[in-house]
Amino acid sequence: MKGPDFSKRIKKLRSLLQDNNLDSALITDRHDIRYYTGCTITGPGFLIIGKQKPKLFLSSIDNHIRTKQADVLFFKDLKEIKSHLKQYKKTGFDEYNMKAYTFIKLKNKNLVPAGKIIKFPRMVKDEWEMKQIKKSIKITAKIFETLEVNGKKEKEIAREIEILSLKLNTEKAFPPIVATGKNTGFIHHIPTNAVVLKGLTIIDMGVKFNGYCSDITRMFYSKITQRGEKLIEDVKEIQETIIDEIREGVTFSEIEKFYEKLMKRKGYKVYHSFGHGVGLEVHEGPSKTDILRKGMVVTVEPGVYKKGIGCRIEDMIKIEKMKAKPLSKFIPL
Repeated sequence: MKGPDFSKRIKKLRSLLQDNNLDSALITDRHDIRYYTGCTITGPGFLIIGKQKPKLFLSSIDNHIRTKQADVLFFKDLKEIKSHLKQYKKTGFDEYNMKAYTFIKLKNKNLVPAGKIIKFPRMVKDEWEMKQIKKSIKITAKIFETLEVNGKKEKEIAREIEILSLKLNTEKAFPPIVATGKNTGFIHHIPTNAVVLKGLTIIDMGVKFNGYCSDITRMFYSKITQRGEKLIEDVKEIQETIIDEIREGVTFSEIEKFYEKLMKRKGYKVYHSFGHGVGLEVHEGPSKTDILRKGMVVTVEPGVYKKGIGCRIEDMIKIEKMKAKPLSKFIPL
């Protein structure tokens, strides 16, 4: 399989810019820069896409970067970016990413908020992207399969996940969440010296393969109470019901409301969204008012959190025309 079609991605963005009466885009998010050029930068970067060949302004820290998708230029001062932007009447910029300092320094009245437009093409994954995501999920499955948790501290398990990620020639997508016992009641618990004994343990982890993330949560348990069993069964049922409801054409917010309805019916309080998009970032579009489209990849992660106990199950799915296609359901709970 060939690699990413960057020219096609840039062409799509140009079409979106034209539809929104913009003649260029100023891209500063390093994930967006990677999406449109294939370049992984470590310092500040400014990708300008107009009608001509894109320009990629980088600091000298990234002097190794070369790409066929853009002319690479090394800048020392933001004045150089400002000067180049003068040729454009209206430039869309990423208001979610650009630093206030940079915005003030550019002092360009023609800058127009366009973060949604810049990121829009990233939401639907192409065949190559899907291959990377599926590989990322398989590696995550391998780590889950290898993990031994009983008698270990949360910190030890989290460290073991990171080591296994490196051994499998990948890296963590985010710091692993390991919560056992009463700590399962905290959504983004930071691993402690608490030891996994009996009861419930939440492990939420993901890796990056060729830049593409996985994000999966599984429950580990032994000698659980009836209360714990009911939590697991309820969360499994809610997740399966949500997945059955997801399909192309439904809005993200409609699924959100459906999730809230299911939780309320079971007598549970909602503490977070039903899920989120996944790709080059572990949390990305679609979200809120976005319409779900074929080719999007999202998580479904219902969670119940009570005093002293909690449960979350998270899987990744691909949006299809009439239904959602589970991508990580093969990983045992």
